[in-house]
Order: sequence, then structure tokens, then C-alpha cells
Amino acid sequence: MIKNKTSFFCGFFILFISLTLGVISISGLWYKYPQPPQSEWDMGYMDRVREKPTLQELDMNKHEAREDYFRRITRIIDAYFVHWSPRLRKEIREYRTVSIYDNYILWAVNKVLGYSYFDERSDVETALDRGWGQCSQYSLLIANILDLNAIPTKIIRLNGHVVASGQLEDGGWVILDGNYGVYIPKSIEEIEKNSEMVLSYYEEIYKRIPERVKLPMEEIYGEDGNQVLSIVQELGWKQYYVERFSYLLIWLFPLCGVVISIFFISNGISPTINRSRL
Repeated sequence: MIKNKTSFFCGFFILFISLTLGVISISGLWYKYPQPPQSEWDMGYMDRVREKPTLQELDMNKHEAREDYFRRITRIIDAYFVHWSPRLRKEIREYRTVSIYDNYILWAVNKVLGYSYFDERSDVETALDRGWGQCSQYSLLIANILDLNAIPTKIIRLNGHVVASGQLEDGGWVILDGNYGVYIPKSIEEIEKNSEMVLSYYEEIYKRIPERVKLPMEEIYGEDGNQVLSIVQELGWKQYYVERFSYLLIWLFPLCGVVISIFFISNGISPTINRSRL
């Protein structure tokens, strides 16, 4: 018998919403983002590989030297990822949206703040699922992969380009440019003293890409305007922590909602009295 209709129906409404959110999150376990086609702005160092690399492939092997590991993941990300220029914003709009099945919290935030708010993602699996980005997304992905392998890493924002940096066993720092598939065994401090040294590392890739996508690397790596940032600083602390915690909350909200709904429903039902025993 219902003794409090408001509490009873409120409980069922909360239960319905909670189960709906739970089903959306469960469906997201099998959801895959649509893969953008290779564009005329794609700067692949190797032949394009459209099969997503697994996290195991991106892990550092037990007896692998960091230098070999850095070269390997730089090539893997370059071969898989598709580069899209900001000039192609209209063409890639459908790939820039956040799917409700991926994360309904980020989907809602994106609807409020604009479809491009979460253009770049710090979550490695999500970034790989999307499979596209600009130089900053390449660098964020590589930096997060290094971070997962407990390797000190930084993001270096240059004058018109963004690269990642990783630390070797001896404490030295090197450059990983996933956008071009280039590994430079020098620190940004060393390069700034003589930025023309980077040209030899980009020489091979520059033989294979159109003139319009070739950047003046000796100027870009110059000392003016370079910033060395952490992953959080590059992405922005608000976006970083909203994204990170939202993947926990998409499961916590439905669970808490079910518990709350049970309380409301039970509070709205009066206990049944067996009158035959009275």
C-alpha cells in the first residue's frame, strides 16, 4: 500500500534515470568512435595503419632501452593517427563531438560549452579510439603513454608546433614528435642553442610530404616562445580533472541513484499488516 505517493513516484523516477544512465555506460563498453579518413594534410611518416594499437603494444618491454622504446612508440602513433588541420573544421565536425555512449557527462558538458571543448583528450584509450588530432593531441597521447609507464615526461609548446619530451635512464631529455614520426636525441635546451640541428632529423619525412605542410623547424625550435609544461598544464586543469573524474562518475551516479531510489520507494510504501492474526 502506498502511503506517500510523492516519495514513491519520485523513487521510481530516480530509478528510471539511474538505470538509463547505467545502460548508456554499459553500451559504451562496446562503442567505437568513427574513424576519420586520411586527409591531404596527413603527415604520416610511414604507411597508414588503421588498426588501433593495444595498450600492451604501447607498453615498454621489460628489457627495452628507453631510447628504443621512444623511437618505437613515436613511429606507432604516427602510423596510426590521422592528422587534421584546423583549416578542416567543418569537414571533421562529426568526428569532434563527444559520444553520449563514451561519457554522458562529457557529452552534456560539450553540449553546453560547445562541440569542440573536448577536442583533445588525456585518456589514452579514448584518444586512440578517436584516432585523429593535431600536433598537441599527438604529444598529449605520447606523454600520457610515457606517464603510464612511469617515465618522466613533459609537453613542449614551441612557436607553432607541440612535441613531447621523455627522460632517458641517464637523466637526459629527448624530443618525441609523433606528428611527424621523428625522434630527436637532444633536449630542448640543447636544440635552442642551435635550432638548425633539427633539420637533419626531419630530412627524411620532408622528402615525402607536400610543401604546404612543411614547417620551418629551425625557426619553430628557436628559443623564442617555447614553453615546457606538464600534461595538466597543457590540457588545462579544469578539463584534465573533469575528464579524469567523469569516467568514474558515469558509474557512480547510476549506482548511487539506485540506492537513493530504493530509499524513496520504501519510504513511500506502508508495511503490510496481516489482519488475520489480530
